[in-house]
Amino acid sequence: MRTPIEAIFEDWQRQQRVILKKYGITRNQFKVLQAVASAKRQHAPNQQFIVKHTGMNKMVVSQTLDSLNKKMLITRIRGVIDTRQYTVRLGIPGRTLLDKVAPELAELEKLFSA
Repeated sequence: MRTPIEAIFEDWQRQQRVILKKYGITRNQFKVLQAVASAKRQHAPNQQFIVKHTGMNKMVVSQTLDSLNKKMLITRIRGVIDTRQYTVRLGIPGRTLLDKVAPELAELEKLFSA
C-alpha cells in the first residue's frame, strides 16, 4: 500500500512526464539539456561534466546525448587534443525548447510544493 507521500510523488512524476512528452523529450533528456545550459561559456561541458551534474551514469548520458543530437537539440564538437573527447553545445532548438519547458515544470513545482 502506498503512503500519501508516495502517491503525491508518483502524481508529480506523472505530470512531469505529461509536460515533457508534449515537447517530445524524456526526463533524462531534460536533465541533460539543463546541465548543458547551466555550464559556463568558458567551460564547455563534456560527458563527464554532464554525468557529475545530473547524477546519471555514463552509459545513460551517452545514449541521451545521441538522442538529443539526432533531434538536433545539441551539437557535439570533437576535441582537438583528445579526439575521443567531445564537448557539447546547446543548439538554438534546444535553447528554445528549454525556454518553453522550464516555466511549465517550475509551475508544476510550485503546485506540489505548496
